Amino acid sequence: MADEDDAVTLLQAEVRDRLTDLDALLTQAGELDLHAVRSGRGVEAAMSAVHDDVEAIERMELRIPIVAPMSAGKSTIINAMTGLTLLPARVTGMTTLPTRIVLDDVAEPVLRLAASDAALFDTLTGELATRLGDAERDDVLDLFPHMGPLLDLIVSGPRVPFPLECTGEREIQRTLMRLNELVRVGSVVLPDVDVVSALSDVPSLHTPSEFAPAGAGPGAGTLVLVDTPGPDDAQMSVPLTEIVADQLAKAHVVVIVLDYTRLNVMADEAIRELVRPVLARIGTEKLFAVVNKVDERLTEEDPGPEEVVRLVGRLLGFSGDQARERVIETRARFGLAAARVLARVTDAGDGLDPATDPAVEAMLRLRSRYGWERDRETATVASLHATAQEMWRYSGLPVFRDRVLHTLRRTAVPILVDAVLGRTIGMLDEIEAAASNRIAAMHADQAEITRRMDDLAGELAELDRLTSRLPGKNEVRKRAQDSVAEVIDGARRRGEVVIDSVRGAKRFDTAKEAKKYIKKRRNKASEELDYILYDARNEVARRLGLLRGELLAQAEKSVAPIMRRAGVAAGLPAPEAVSLTPSSAKAVKGGGADPDRKTKTYVAGHERVDETLGEMFVRWWQGEAAPTTPVYGQTVSYKAGLGDTRHTLAASFGARVDDLSAQVREHVAPQLAAHVSRYHDDAVRLVKAYRDDLAAARDDLRTDDRRRRVRLEELAELVEATRSASAELRELQERAAS
Repeated sequence: MADEDDAVTLLQAEVRDRLTDLDALLTQAGELDLHAVRSGRGVEAAMSAVHDDVEAIERMELRIPIVAPMSAGKSTIINAMTGLTLLPARVTGMTTLPTRIVLDDVAEPVLRLAASDAALFDTLTGELATRLGDAERDDVLDLFPHMGPLLDLIVSGPRVPFPLECTGEREIQRTLMRLNELVRVGSVVLPDVDVVSALSDVPSLHTPSEFAPAGAGPGAGTLVLVDTPGPDDAQMSVPLTEIVADQLAKAHVVVIVLDYTRLNVMADEAIRELVRPVLARIGTEKLFAVVNKVDERLTEEDPGPEEVVRLVGRLLGFSGDQARERVIETRARFGLAAARVLARVTDAGDGLDPATDPAVEAMLRLRSRYGWERDRETATVASLHATAQEMWRYSGLPVFRDRVLHTLRRTAVPILVDAVLGRTIGMLDEIEAAASNRIAAMHADQAEITRRMDDLAGELAELDRLTSRLPGKNEVRKRAQDSVAEVIDGARRRGEVVIDSVRGAKRFDTAKEAKKYIKKRRNKASEELDYILYDARNEVARRLGLLRGELLAQAEKSVAPIMRRAGVAAGLPAPEAVSLTPSSAKAVKGGGADPDRKTKTYVAGHERVDETLGEMFVRWWQGEAAPTTPVYGQTVSYKAGLGDTRHTLAASFGARVDDLSAQVREHVAPQLAAHVSRYHDDAVRLVKAYRDDLAAARDDLRTDDRRRRVRLEELAELVEATRSASAELRELQERAAS
């Protein structure tokens, strides 16, 4: 083990040194004015990327993005691993900013923002204050009804700059909540301003953790959990999906959190769509699935542990053994409650007062809804510690910790090294190609270069004309809506058939049986309607994907001849990944009135009337029958009517279909238009970079013979240096893999 640790430490140092040595090469490339590097972004962007990789190697940050549908319990799991409620959470979805949680050796949690990012949020707050009128306020509250106090604070509250650093559980949570809420408000009031993309870094939260695996050894790195936005957030699904994809690109192991209560109604394709970019990036061997909220398993009809493993394993492509190892059940709210108490016991020891501590109350309430006050009266620090440990084990989070975090520490170092070296080698190949093209251009005469630059000017003008004729948001929105209108209308019709079938009132002897009947019919219809929505959602995504292909084919058809005529060696830009899948709708809900109680009275029989001896003798003497009185009985029945259930199902399903249509119109279609526009922008940038390299070659030719020879020698030296550096890094990459 010691030899292995030493080897990792040596590998880390060697990779860091090799990357640092590239500074001189990159500086030389910059001085030679090479532009066609990093897809036209230039040497400066290449140098910045290498510096980032050097920092990553030095820190050995081992990143675990936690990806989940909205409100599956992702932030609760992360909070539980720290023992503190640092990340804000809300039923309707909270996270819009990825947040890096570094499990660090610090005395207390610290949230840090880059100075430029704090200034960006201060500017955003000021801009929102000037733009928030009554109409904008109404738009925000329609989507986020809870944000009234924040809007008041933005418009009329004191201007409090965002701190570069803050400490303390409550202050950190308040700051993160404010940051995330501002992004949501900005998405409505300033839809053209992409705040998240403009950030230099994501917020970084350094926190101690009592629950991270210990004894990792040298070179094991720092564990970093990344809280990502839910990509199915209805109002922000497309931009948030891009953010999640960016975090996945930097991941070593990925954890997807699924909601146990939604497993029965999530279509296979919906789950696959959520994890498809993960699987494409890292494969199943570095993917874990956490099925949270299994404390909602109440009856034998609910999926048991083995059924959950089989279901999730099949959906994610795990083998049988993989599924048993990589599908983990958790009860995160129990884990968080236990973790907070364990942290308080560690901090306060025997000084912990069970009668006043809110963490103790929260844990005991969760453990016993009705007897918690009695439990608190008799609790001691020792008994609380034992209860918290028992609840922590019950939560399933120790299994998550040991399997996931330990696996990451064991495997991530070679993965990180391989990714860094691969990116750097690709960048060196671009520098070599740019320098070689420059040398070739310098062997042409000035007239030829001038002619080629004039041609490029014409091609750029043509690209500008094509860009001006790109389909705008309104046109793309109309084409998108037209392409999916049949799907949405079909979903409505299928839903109406299901809803109309919710008929058939029945009578039962007990209210319990009647309610059970209503619930059974309602749940069956809800499940069928959910499947209709998921089918529609996936078909919408398929048709929008076809539209994307059509739009990009049109763009490529117009751009390709220009790129060929321009002679751009890099070729056509690669279309970026984009999610065109509308977010998952909430489950269709249906209510129902209480069963109607009906009482029916009937004559059950007769009973004799009491008589005296004299009355009996007279009746006998006269030959009359004995007098009787009727005995009445009652039957009670309960009518289970389905009218209210049908109406509430119709309202809920209609709202979900309307939401699907609105997402296409308001979120997905504009993103599709921007996607095509960025494709053109990439083409323009590549042509401009090639033109700038030609201009540099022309300037070289205008100098005297001696300077031209020196420049050619410098370029040739750079080509040789990049080839040599690439070969060394490839050899190091092979050694790291072994």
